Amino acid sequence: MDILLITPDHENTKNNYPWAALSVGSYLSNVKKYDIKLLDGSVYSKPELYDRLKQYCKSVKLVGISCMSSDTFYIKGVIDYIKEINSDSRIIMGGPHARLQPEQTCLYKNIDFVSYAEGEYTVSQLYEEIKSGNNRYDKVPGLIYKENGKVKRTLPPEPVGFYDIDYGLLPESTRQTFHEYIQVLTGRGCSFRCTFCFNSVCGQSWQGRPMEDLINEIDNIVSKYDPEVIYFRDDNFFLSKTRIEEFMSYYRERKYRFKWRANCYAGYYNKQYITFDFLKKLEEINCETLKFGMESGSQRVLNALKKKIKVDNVKRLVSDLSKFKKIQGNYSFMVGLPGETFEEYKETMALIKYILEREPDAFIIGPNYFRIYPGGTLYDEIKTQYNYFEPKSFEEWAIKYNPEKDLLSFGKHIRYPWIPQKYEFFAQYADIIVKLSKKSIRKDLRVIIALPFILLARARIKYEWYECLYDLRVFVALYKPLLKFKSKFKSIIDGLKVIQVETTK
Repeated sequence: MDILLITPDHENTKNNYPWAALSVGSYLSNVKKYDIKLLDGSVYSKPELYDRLKQYCKSVKLVGISCMSSDTFYIKGVIDYIKEINSDSRIIMGGPHARLQPEQTCLYKNIDFVSYAEGEYTVSQLYEEIKSGNNRYDKVPGLIYKENGKVKRTLPPEPVGFYDIDYGLLPESTRQTFHEYIQVLTGRGCSFRCTFCFNSVCGQSWQGRPMEDLINEIDNIVSKYDPEVIYFRDDNFFLSKTRIEEFMSYYRERKYRFKWRANCYAGYYNKQYITFDFLKKLEEINCETLKFGMESGSQRVLNALKKKIKVDNVKRLVSDLSKFKKIQGNYSFMVGLPGETFEEYKETMALIKYILEREPDAFIIGPNYFRIYPGGTLYDEIKTQYNYFEPKSFEEWAIKYNPEKDLLSFGKHIRYPWIPQKYEFFAQYADIIVKLSKKSIRKDLRVIIALPFILLARARIKYEWYECLYDLRVFVALYKPLLKFKSKFKSIIDGLKVIQVETTK
């Protein structure tokens, strides 16, 4: 093996596609012809993952790890374990956290390098340098590294262009589901600059893969796996109308049968682009899900985030989309933003109510509790107006995102100075109200126990009453110990698994 790639545990055991590591790994495998292994932390229990690290890291020269800020606790444990096994293994960190905090991340004792831009060319050039023994890291583009106690940065890398994805890098449990579901990347980046988003910091504009090249890859996927569903995983699949019309034409011409899902920008629903008739055409070619980042039901908040969408237009979109039986809407929201008031929280919940009244089966994500990304316009405002200070080291980030602090979700335990204490609990757990309200009532013990909470959650959304959240507090207080018990029970099972692995070697 030439390079080992590791991606953190995001608790998705069946259909996880860790695109940061998968993309870099595909370039290294398909273009550079290196021998690559990808370990997905979502698939393996912690003991199983560490057992594989013990096998692989004794001899591997370079380990690449992708990390978001909320992954820091998990990744720190992985990195420290690798260095215990083989202190000579070189570790390069990539992903959102590394790109947002490159120098700080590189200062951690067990991180040797950081990729501060797109990682394909950086990792391949770094591997060649390590393999040659020259160790001239100043010649490796896109790299942060340590030299004589100082952190240094090289010039940015050149773009590598598009290449086919090596789906063979994914674990067997994921490959077994390709006939049912597979993800395809048709473009990179996003041309919007929403103030809360990672894209506003990294500044990566949208680049679409040439359509004929993309269709060739889809042909290969259809021929090999014949998937029932393809999810086009781009941040914004619909950015180019001309390109979408090309795709629609190819779909009919090739007589594809697969259903498909994609992310879309709500502002495209207008007379010049996506209309009711356009939705009909999408339904005719088996579009089954359109995903929208709505974020808020408050027009003031949307304007502040530079979302460039109107609440009234969103409502027209929802109303029209609900008339299509074959297309499901998928809408994501968040609350707890700087300057956001309780009344604006309620406006977001009112928009969710509007959606569910018209499309009860709509998939609602959140409203999630706001997470801070270092860098960017919104982050600068937070530091200036609220005297907010970020962790000063990679180790402090890991402490901040220790999952033991909040089993329900990373980050819910974090307190923000701009949220009044009396509204803090709602901001942190508004998503639980929505999840409970959508819970199907069946005759099984789990739902019978939760039934009062489900009915109260439905009543809260119906009557838009979000004060006196005693029922939600009780639910959270009861649910956390159950999760902790489940976690402890899982650790016993994981221990038995690793014993079984060791005895069958």
